[in-house]
Parts: sequence; structure tokens; C-alpha cells
Amino acid sequence: MGSNYTKLRRGRPMAKQFVEVSCSRGAPMGRPTWPTEPEGRVRLFRVNLDSGGYDDGGAYWGLGKPLYCCTDDMNFRYFVRASTRREAFEFVKSDFPDHSFDLRRPL
Repeated sequence: MGSNYTKLRRGRPMAKQFVEVSCSRGAPMGRPTWPTEPEGRVRLFRVNLDSGGYDDGGAYWGLGKPLYCCTDDMNFRYFVRASTRREAFEFVKSDFPDHSFDLRRPL
């Protein structure tokens, strides 16, 4: 299938969400947030975690509430735990109150 795809979902390959972490001493805890102001449209998606709490690139997040990522795919990336996508968006908006968010996919 190639390195751009990960496990199957409903019988179809899913695109990888993150690049592999490279670490000689185990997985890092999470991934860094890039807290710059977003540029243009952003996407907000639920991060796929396996049963051990790892994302598809090997970073460890643990288990608990669902994990969401908001990114403009350039210089802005923000992670938040929330029960729903709408709740995740409210957390992001509260941390960046001066930004007018334009989601690629409506809530």
C-alpha cells in the first residue's frame, strides 16, 4: 500500500495523518503544537489512536477523551482533547479569539 496509507477502515486504506516519529529511545509524548496564528482555511479532525494510545506516526498520547487536531497544513497545528468536534472547535476558538476561523468542513 505504500507509506502514505495506514490501516484499513471499512475495507479501504486510510491516508496517514502524521509523519513517523524518529526516536531511538521510545515514542515521544504527543507532538508539538505550532501556536502561530492560522493562515486561511483550517481543518479540524479527530486523531486516530490505536488501543495503546499511539497515533499512526508512533507518537504516544495516552487514552481518555478523543484527541483532535486543528491545522492549516502550514504553520499552525493545535491539539486538544474534547468529547465532540464542536467542543474541540470551541477550545481552539477560545485560545485564538482574534482569528476568524474558516473550517474546510462545517461542524
